[in-house]
Amino acid sequence: MPLRPLLIAVLFLLGGLVLVPEAGAQEAGTDDARARALFIEGESHYAAGRYQEAADHYQKAFVLSQRPELLFNIGNAYERMGEYRKAADYLRRYADSPRARDVVSVRERIRRLEAAAEVEERRRAEAEAEAEAARKATTAAANESPAAEPSTRGDVSDPAIWWLAGSGGAAVVTVVFAVLSNAAGSDAEADCASTSGGVLLCDQDASDALSQETVFAIATDVSAVATVATLSVGLYLLLREDDGSAEAASALAPAVVPGGVGVSFSGRF
Repeated sequence: MPLRPLLIAVLFLLGGLVLVPEAGAQEAGTDDARARALFIEGESHYAAGRYQEAADHYQKAFVLSQRPELLFNIGNAYERMGEYRKAADYLRRYADSPRARDVVSVRERIRRLEAAAEVEERRRAEAEAEAEAARKATTAAANESPAAEPSTRGDVSDPAIWWLAGSGGAAVVTVVFAVLSNAAGSDAEADCASTSGGVLLCDQDASDALSQETVFAIATDVSAVATVATLSVGLYLLLREDDGSAEAASALAPAVVPGGVGVSFSGRF
């Protein structure tokens, strides 16, 4: 084989070997630059208290550079967020790397984080169990409660109230007529004079007062009967169990009683 073509081939191979590392070095330099930019941005998020954003940028920087120090930073961010289990995992990955420093203190920190994670997980489990127990108790109480039955008391409550209110009004009228009757009787007694034989002599004013006393007395009796009747109907409507307002009304009727006129009332209780 001639020497010149052999030299050309050797130089070509050597040039290829030189060019390939240079290309790889350029690519590695680009990744390091991007990783550094992500790390700096992550540091700014960490300083501002945006720990999730900081962890995300640290992770992206680690993918590009594979620097174990970034695992340490990720663990710090998750610890600040209270994600103790994740923080311990990243710190363990850092401690297992050949470039890790202060491995003993890092592993002690991992132990404390795992203990804190267990306490937090236990607390969450207890809270969830309590919430579930409360939910089941509420459901059981709702299932055990009897179904609400349609109530007929709402249909009679208004009539009952009106009847009871009417009895109150009738009672007031009774008192008024009784007072007027007594006043008329007093006036009649004042206008009458007694003779020596014990006979009362009454003038026309006394006669008018006596007539008024009689009228007021009758009105008092009638209003008293009305008071008792309306009170009875109101109580009946209020206390009965089924709807019988029509029957109660039809059971109330006037009646002649010894000594005057009264009201007859009957109902089913």
